[in-house]
Amino acid sequence: MVIALIVVGCIRLGTLPQVDAPELVQPLTVDELYGGVPVVVPDAPRTRAPLTGATPADARLIQDGRILYLSNCAPCHRPDGEGNLNRFPALAHNAFVTNRTPDPLIRTVLYGRGVMPAFAPTLDEQELAAILSYVRTSWSNDAPIVRPADVRDVLQQEREQPRSESSPVAPR
Repeated sequence: MVIALIVVGCIRLGTLPQVDAPELVQPLTVDELYGGVPVVVPDAPRTRAPLTGATPADARLIQDGRILYLSNCAPCHRPDGEGNLNRFPALAHNAFVTNRTPDPLIRTVLYGRGVMPAFAPTLDEQELAAILSYVRTSWSNDAPIVRPADVRDVLQQEREQPRSESSPVAPR
């Protein structure tokens, strides 16, 4: 087993006014996240049964996604995908995550949503596809994997129809 203390990226939510006020968003401590208890992360990914027709490349994508998820997403959404204290939504058993088309989920991870940061500036198409594939196939979620081409398609759509000036994010 791997024992990890994961805290990067989580935030404390207070009563936020309807204006952009990043100074009101503060990092959470380990004590606030998990009561100071180390997070135990199993060595093997907890995914559903092997994907029908999955290739070794698909399995590697999901495994890479697990590693990236633990360092980028788990601090808020937890290693088990169950979210955190009504602050961060559960990804396990979530219809938004397992939607037939992954495009809304891809956009959320690329550009952020609410207090969730945008990952387009820091993760490439392969890394984003890996994280999303891991999330869509873990914790009894049963959705197809996301390919780097899916992420690229969403980025291309955004280039053709740019986002509003209020939330620009340049992809990496």
